Formats: sequence, C-alpha cells, structure tokens
Amino acid sequence: QVTTATDFFEYLGAELSQFNNDKQQELRCIGEGACLGLDAIFANNTICNILCNASYACSVAHFQVQNCERTKVICNGTDACKGVRIEIDNSDRNAFFELHCGISSSCHGAEVLVLGNTQSDISCYDVNACD
Repeated sequence: QVTTATDFFEYLGAELSQFNNDKQQELRCIGEGACLGLDAIFANNTICNILCNASYACSVAHFQVQNCERTKVICNGTDACKGVRIEIDNSDRNAFFELHCGISSSCHGAEVLVLGNTQSDISCYDVNACD
C-alpha cells in the first residue's frame, strides 16, 4: 500500500498514523512540509519505505519501525528530515535499515536509534547532509 501526502502540513494535528500487517507499506511525503511533525508506526511489514522528497517534508516527524524486514528512509530536500526521530526495532536477524540523506542539511539534527538485530547503512551524499 502506498500513501502519498502532497499538501503543506497535510498531517499536522493528525492522530498517530499506523501502517501495519502488510507485505509493503510506503509513505511518500512529496510536498513541502507534507509530513511535518507526523507520528507514525510501521509494524509487521515485509518492506517499509518512507520518502521525504521536498523541503521540510518530514521535519520533526517521529517514525517507529517494528519488525519490518527491509526499511528505507530517503530524505531528499532542504531540511527534508530536519530533527526527525527514527526508531528501528527488529527481532529478525536478517532485517536491514537504510537512511539516505541526499542534499545539504537534508538530515540536519536527525536522531536514529537502531535496536535488535538490524543491520544498518546511513549514507550522506552531500556536504553537511547529516550534520
């Protein structure tokens, strides 16, 4: 299932969003500030993808990912994931988490907590992308 947010503050004031019990869950925050401040849980999915592809798209959001075999978070926009909190917790020893920070300041101040048996890869493609 793919969920797309395109409008500024689309999720502002929304209650906790949950993406659970499916083969693939994908959240696409492709508008400026579209998922700003979102609190979301992804649980018991094979694939969990979060795309933050605009300025402030996922800033100060909180993503909790539990028992997803493959998780990919892509931050590609000015301050796209500024101050984001990402918590990964998997019991499967083959679980894998990727964070891609594309441009300068896209992941400024991001906090990532990886627990359990999760293998992880954090990539910062531009100068200061992960500061």
